[in-house]
Amino acid sequence: MTDTDRLAVAFTRQLIDWLTPEEMTGLRRDSLTDPENTCSSHDYCDSNQAMLNAFETVYGREVWFPSDAEDGRCTEAEADADMALMDAAWEKARASGWTVPDEREAIQ
Repeated sequence: MTDTDRLAVAFTRQLIDWLTPEEMTGLRRDSLTDPENTCSSHDYCDSNQAMLNAFETVYGREVWFPSDAEDGRCTEAEADADMALMDAAWEKARASGWTVPDEREAIQ
């Protein structure tokens, strides 16, 4: 499992923990039926916070932001890598239908 996969699964699990089954069904439906709605997870919760929580769970540290690089707490490359990883994990989670591996096996 890649870093992107691990973060995508943790992010999806965070959403599943926060949302009701009906909300998860709505999120999944909206993602499939409205391709223009690239941020359907934001319609149901603060998915930015869900991603930050997932990142901390997987990596045991807070995300490096560009402002952290500006303040000298990390390099610009480290901040860029964290941003790219979160973007890729969000896309992966959406592409998986907001399911985790155990769920996908049960659905098939």
